[in-house]
Amino acid sequence: MTNGTIEIKIKNKGYIKDEIIGAYVFSVTSIYFKEKHLVQHQWVAMFNPESDDFTQITANLKVSIHIMGKNDE
Repeated sequence: MTNGTIEIKIKNKGYIKDEIIGAYVFSVTSIYFKEKHLVQHQWVAMFNPESDDFTQITANLKVSIHIMGKNDE
């Protein structure tokens, strides 16, 4: 299994520049080692990495991620 990340971003589409509303990062390895390599219906608290206070929650998003390895069925 390759180490890596899955980054999810929510953006407000602008005419000149897109504004990030929130972001969240998953470790591929942490998801792969869960039962059935699955994160299902999980709420994540998102943050804005471009703000002055990036610890402030800016959005919540419900996600499902399934990772398949080379020999997985």
